[in-house]
This record gives sequence, structure tokens and C-alpha cells, in this order.
Amino acid sequence: MYEETGIRMEVDRLGFVHENFFYGDAESNLGKLIYEISFFFYMKVPEDFEPKCSSFTEDDHQEFLEWIAPDDPIKFYPEFFRTELLHPVNEVKHFLTDER
Repeated sequence: MYEETGIRMEVDRLGFVHENFFYGDAESNLGKLIYEISFFFYMKVPEDFEPKCSSFTEDDHQEFLEWIAPDDPIKFYPEFFRTELLHPVNEVKHFLTDER
């Protein structure tokens, strides 16, 4: 969070581990098979937090942050957030996405 927002937040707990196989779409990895492991944490977010971001992607596109509700029709990643965040549990869940 600090890297993306400049705001220090306290970790509440680990929520999800996501293994992901996919083919790259950036210039540096175009068409290459990528295996990614992501760890997603529940955070203790300050009440006055407003999402702001000044970072850029590898291909120089500005990134942005915005709060979205799980039922918002906008596409977001990872897709399992859409259902899993509606009913949080006190255990770590593992997901595997394989787009090979």
C-alpha cells in the first residue's frame, strides 16, 4: 500500500493466496508464459483514506486507484474478489487461475 499510495497501513490478516498462469501482454514479456503468486491482505484502512496513486505501469500508463463495491459491474482483478469480499472469513483461501 505504501508503495502505491504513500500511506502506511497496518495489516489485519492474510486473506488470499492466488496462483496465476497466464501469457504476458507487456512489451517485455509479450507471449511468454508467466507464473505469478500473489498474497492479498486485509488492511486496517484509516477512515480519512482517499485512494490516490502516482505510479506508472511498465509501458508508461498511469495507474489509478478507486474504491469499488463487489457488486459494481466494472471489471476488476482478481475476479474472485467479486464474491469472496462479500463474505469475509478468518481463514486464508487459496485460488488458482490457469489461462494457459
